[in-house]
Amino acid sequence: IKVRFLQPPPIPPPGPLIIKEVRPPQPPAPPPLRIRQQAPAPRPL
Repeated sequence: IKVRFLQPPPIPPPGPLIIKEVRPPQPPAPPPLRIRQQAPAPRPL
């Protein structure tokens, strides 16, 4: 009786690793926030 072990094919060398991050498109930036500060109006006595 002859026993033969089958060898798996050789593993190919690894290629360049490419990692792509897919992000959803960003919403447009909100308009700048403008804050106007006024002195409080004088109260009538």
